[in-house]
Amino acid sequence: MHFASERVRVEDDGRRFSIREENTGYCPDCQIRIPARSSITATLPYAQFPRLPESPPGPHATLTLPFAETSCRASS
Repeated sequence: MHFASERVRVEDDGRRFSIREENTGYCPDCQIRIPARSSITATLPYAQFPRLPESPPGPHATLTLPFAETSCRASS
């Protein structure tokens, strides 16, 4: 994820594990458009969290992955 280590993290047993920093370049129009009433799915491999222990997180671990929602209306 593009420079997201301050925002994207796994928290487990009071410990925080940030996602790896990655520079994906500048993209002025990189908005993902999701049609109304639809969904998306994604996978974040453990390798994206370099400080995460080898064993899977515990049952109460949480993933923080903030996103922004906006509504686009076509102009006539």
